[in-house]
Parts: sequence; structure tokens; C-alpha cells
Amino acid sequence: MTFESHPEVSELQREWRSSVAASIKSTESKVDLLLAQITEMRLEYVRVHQLEALNERVSELESDKHKIVGAAVLLNALGVFVLYLISKFWK
Repeated sequence: MTFESHPEVSELQREWRSSVAASIKSTESKVDLLLAQITEMRLEYVRVHQLEALNERVSELESDKHKIVGAAVLLNALGVFVLYLISKFWK
């Protein structure tokens, strides 16, 4: 006596195989969705990381700009003071 001689067993096997196939397809679609989300997260992390790096560079450049402007103002003030002293003593 084999399992194939019973139609109920054959029907249960078909149902079980169908159920397993559906479960595998569902799992595959979930894995694909997870992979897509992971890829998106990686790209977003790169963008955020690059933005943070750019913000740091911009801050450094702004700091350098302020230092240069301050030095230029100081040198101009010193130059005006020296010219004032020269004009005062030259007369």
C-alpha cells in the first residue's frame, strides 16, 4: 500500500506544496523589500554623511574668512594710524 493509492493523501500533498510555494514567494517578496530599504538607507546615510562633512568644511571656511576680514581691518586701522603719525610728524 502506497501513499499514491490514496487520493486524500495526494490532495494533501498538493495543498501542502502549494502552501509552501506561496510561503516561499511571500518570503522572497519580503526579502526583496528589505533589500530595497537597506539600499535606500545606505544611500541616505551617504548623503547625510556627505552633508555633515560639507557643513564642517563650510564652517572652517567661514572661520577662515572671518579671520582674514579681521586681519584686513586691523591692518587698515594700523596703516591709517601710521599715516596719521607720519603726517603729524612730517609737518
